[in-house]
Amino acid sequence: MAEVEKQSGFPKRLVIGLAIATISIAVVTNPDEPAYLNYATDQFGDRFDSLCGEIQLPDVLNGLKGIAQDTCDAAASAGRDLTIGGQSPVSTAIGTVTERQNFLIFSLYQTQILNQKVTTIGAFGHFVSLPNG
Repeated sequence: MAEVEKQSGFPKRLVIGLAIATISIAVVTNPDEPAYLNYATDQFGDRFDSLCGEIQLPDVLNGLKGIAQDTCDAAASAGRDLTIGGQSPVSTAIGTVTERQNFLIFSLYQTQILNQKVTTIGAFGHFVSLPNG
Protein backbone atom coordinates (compact mmCIF):
# COMPACT_ATOMS: atom_id res chain seq x y z
CA MET A 1 0.00 0.00 0.00
CA ALA A 2 2.86 2.38 0.82
CA GLU A 3 4.30 1.73 -2.66
CA VAL A 4 1.06 2.94 -4.32
CA GLU A 5 1.05 6.13 -2.23
CA LYS A 6 4.64 6.93 -3.27
CA GLN A 7 3.80 6.49 -6.95
CA SER A 8 0.64 8.59 -6.83
CA GLY A 9 2.39 11.40 -4.90
CA PHE A 10 4.98 11.99 -7.63
CA PRO A 11 2.66 13.49 -10.28
CA LYS A 12 0.91 15.58 -7.64
CA ARG A 13 4.24 17.06 -6.51
CA LEU A 14 5.26 17.65 -10.11
CA VAL A 15 2.02 19.52 -10.84
CA ILE A 16 2.38 21.61 -7.67
CA GLY A 17 6.03 22.34 -8.53
CA LEU A 18 5.15 23.39 -12.07
CA ALA A 19 2.32 25.59 -10.79
CA ILE A 20 4.64 27.31 -8.31
CA ALA A 21 7.28 27.80 -11.02
CA THR A 22 4.72 29.24 -13.46
CA ILE A 23 3.33 31.64 -10.86
CA SER A 24 6.85 32.71 -9.88
CA ILE A 25 7.75 33.41 -13.51
CA ALA A 26 4.49 35.34 -13.99
CA VAL A 27 5.22 37.54 -10.95
CA VAL A 28 8.78 38.28 -12.10
CA THR A 29 7.75 39.04 -15.70
CA ASN A 30 4.64 41.13 -14.87
CA PRO A 31 5.33 44.27 -16.97
CA ASP A 32 5.56 47.57 -15.10
CA GLU A 33 3.98 50.90 -15.97
CA PRO A 34 6.97 52.34 -17.90
CA ALA A 35 6.92 49.23 -20.12
CA TYR A 36 3.20 49.77 -20.70
CA LEU A 37 3.74 53.43 -21.59
CA ASN A 38 6.32 52.41 -24.23
CA TYR A 39 3.87 49.84 -25.62
CA ALA A 40 0.93 52.26 -25.54
CA THR A 41 2.89 55.05 -27.23
CA ASP A 42 3.71 52.74 -30.12
CA GLN A 43 0.27 51.13 -30.19
CA PHE A 44 -1.94 54.18 -29.73
CA GLY A 45 0.30 56.96 -31.07
CA ASP A 46 -1.36 56.77 -34.47
CA ARG A 47 -4.65 57.75 -32.82
CA PHE A 48 -3.04 61.07 -31.92
CA ASP A 49 -2.01 61.51 -35.55
CA SER A 50 -5.70 61.33 -36.48
CA LEU A 51 -6.42 64.41 -34.36
CA CYS A 52 -5.65 66.47 -37.43
CA GLY A 53 -8.43 64.75 -39.35
CA GLU A 54 -9.43 66.38 -42.58
CA ILE A 55 -8.64 70.07 -42.10
CA GLN A 56 -11.49 72.34 -43.13
CA LEU A 57 -10.62 75.86 -44.28
CA PRO A 58 -12.74 78.62 -45.78
CA ASP A 59 -12.81 78.62 -49.59
CA VAL A 60 -10.54 81.67 -49.67
CA LEU A 61 -7.79 79.65 -47.97
CA ASN A 62 -8.24 76.39 -49.93
CA GLY A 63 -4.80 76.82 -51.46
CA LEU A 64 -3.30 76.48 -47.98
CA LYS A 65 -5.25 73.33 -47.13
CA GLY A 66 -2.48 70.95 -48.22
CA ILE A 67 0.16 72.90 -46.33
CA ALA A 68 -1.99 73.05 -43.20
CA GLN A 69 -2.72 69.29 -43.39
CA ASP A 70 0.96 68.42 -43.90
CA THR A 71 2.01 70.70 -41.04
CA CYS A 72 -0.56 69.22 -38.65
CA ASP A 73 0.37 65.64 -39.61
CA ALA A 74 4.10 66.36 -39.23
CA ALA A 75 3.57 68.01 -35.84
CA ALA A 76 1.52 65.06 -34.57
CA SER A 77 4.14 62.58 -35.78
CA ALA A 78 7.01 64.63 -34.35
CA GLY A 79 5.18 64.96 -31.04
CA ARG A 80 5.00 61.19 -30.80
CA ASP A 81 8.71 60.77 -31.53
CA LEU A 82 9.91 63.78 -29.51
CA THR A 83 11.41 63.20 -26.07
CA ILE A 84 11.65 65.78 -23.33
CA GLY A 85 13.64 64.75 -20.29
CA GLY A 86 13.80 61.20 -21.65
CA GLN A 87 10.04 60.82 -22.04
CA SER A 88 7.74 61.60 -24.94
CA PRO A 89 4.80 64.00 -24.47
CA VAL A 90 2.50 61.31 -25.90
CA SER A 91 3.77 58.81 -23.32
CA THR A 92 3.22 61.38 -20.57
CA ALA A 93 -0.31 62.09 -21.84
CA ILE A 94 -1.13 58.38 -21.96
CA GLY A 95 0.21 57.98 -18.42
CA THR A 96 -2.19 60.61 -17.11
CA VAL A 97 -5.23 58.82 -18.57
CA THR A 98 -4.22 55.27 -17.61
CA GLU A 99 -5.22 53.30 -14.53
CA ARG A 100 -3.22 50.19 -13.61
CA GLN A 101 -4.48 47.33 -11.49
CA ASN A 102 -1.64 45.04 -10.41
CA PHE A 103 -2.71 41.46 -9.69
CA LEU A 104 0.93 40.30 -9.17
CA ILE A 105 0.83 37.64 -11.90
CA PHE A 106 -0.60 40.08 -14.47
CA SER A 107 -1.60 43.74 -14.71
CA LEU A 108 -4.71 45.28 -16.16
CA TYR A 109 -4.35 48.71 -17.77
CA GLN A 110 -7.33 50.88 -18.67
CA THR A 111 -6.58 53.90 -20.84
CA GLN A 112 -9.10 56.54 -21.90
CA ILE A 113 -7.96 57.73 -25.34
CA LEU A 114 -10.01 60.11 -27.49
CA ASN A 115 -13.34 59.08 -25.96
CA GLN A 116 -12.49 55.37 -26.10
CA LYS A 117 -11.56 53.15 -23.18
CA VAL A 118 -8.84 50.67 -24.13
CA THR A 119 -8.21 47.70 -21.83
CA THR A 120 -4.83 46.00 -22.01
CA ILE A 121 -3.55 42.95 -20.16
CA GLY A 122 0.15 42.78 -19.33
CA ALA A 123 1.57 39.35 -18.49
CA PHE A 124 4.80 37.40 -19.04
CA GLY A 125 6.51 40.54 -20.38
CA HIS A 126 3.91 41.12 -23.14
CA PHE A 127 0.79 43.18 -23.67
CA VAL A 128 -2.51 42.32 -25.32
CA SER A 129 -5.08 45.06 -25.97
CA LEU A 130 -8.65 43.80 -25.86
CA PRO A 131 -11.16 44.87 -28.49
CA ASN A 132 -13.58 47.60 -27.44
CA GLY A 133 -17.19 46.73 -26.74
